[in-house]
Parts: sequence; structure tokens; C-alpha cells
Amino acid sequence: MDKYLQSSTCYDEQLPFFSSIVRLVMQTQYLEYLQQLENASHASVPLDEKSEEQPKEEEKAQPEPTKIVGKSNPFKSVLTTQQIKLLVECINEAHIFTTTITPKILSDFFACKLNGVLKSNNNRLLAYLMMQLSCYNYIAYEWQSVIANNKLVLAKIKDKYLTRSDLSSATDNVKCIYPKGYEIIDKYIKQLQKG
Repeated sequence: MDKYLQSSTCYDEQLPFFSSIVRLVMQTQYLEYLQQLENASHASVPLDEKSEEQPKEEEKAQPEPTKIVGKSNPFKSVLTTQQIKLLVECINEAHIFTTTITPKILSDFFACKLNGVLKSNNNRLLAYLMMQLSCYNYIAYEWQSVIANNKLVLAKIKDKYLTRSDLSSATDNVKCIYPKGYEIIDKYIKQLQKG
């Protein structure tokens, strides 16, 4: 252990890539830790504090609002109605889900208000699409947690909800080897960027 602490590559001759594997595992765990901290910081703002900030006059003028539990935009989506329609075409053409979706279904998906769940046809394509949307700041970086926590998508084979771990693995895979059909997604992402 002392030898390894002095030089993390000391065993690479006997165990090829040992230091790289250890570094990958440590960085993955650190990333998960940071994501948990970020999620905890978002959840720590109570709803009562926000309501106290409103002026008294507005409260009297408006009827009592219905208390909404949770965030209204968990994905932090900035997609417009036109962009949602374009994404629907992309998702249907790439066959990301087992069923054809509509703009309403996709809007409800991004609002985490689906009347049911979507079933993944290809987890890697789903991960690639969401990763691209996140990279271009159309949705939040924490999209994996949002899908998992809200139980929005079922796996194709086992009929179980996709977990953050499932989505994280799929995302890691597509970073190394692009999934079949990625070019369809890239084509639509370019159109999204053009506006």
C-alpha cells in the first residue's frame, strides 16, 4: 500500500491499466457524490420561504392558489413548443420508445406529469439524446436523476423502471461507442440549434 501511495502507476507493468481503472472508479464515485450534493442543495429550499417573499397586496388580490408539491420544471427545460415538435419527430424516427409519442406526451415527460410511463426501446439512444440535450443546455445536467426519481421510463425487457445507474451506464457506453441511430439525433440537434 505504501508503494502504491507513493506512485499510483507502480503496478501498471504487472497489472496493465490498474492505475487508470482505480482513477476511473474514484472519479465516478466522486461525480456521484457531487450530484447527490447538488440534488440535496436544490431540495433544501422550503416552499414556505418562497411564499413569504410575495407582497401582501398580491395575496389579497388573487384567490388562494392550489399548493403544488415538487418542482414545476424538474428537467429545467428551456425547450419551446416548436422545439418539442422537432424532438417528437426525432424520437419517433429514431424509435427511442416502443410507442409513437406526441408533443403533449413529450411536454408531459419534461414536466414529469406523464399519465403512465414510456417504455424504452433503446436505453443507449435515450441516453444519447438526453446527453445531447443536456450538453446544449436544453435540459438539466441531472436528467438521469429526474427520470429515475419520477419513474418516467421502463426498461424494454424487464419492465422495471430505469434507475440512475442504468442511465449512467448507458451514458458512459455512448461516450465510447455511438449507438446505432445516433446520426438521426445529431441531425435533429443541429436543427434545434438553428432555431
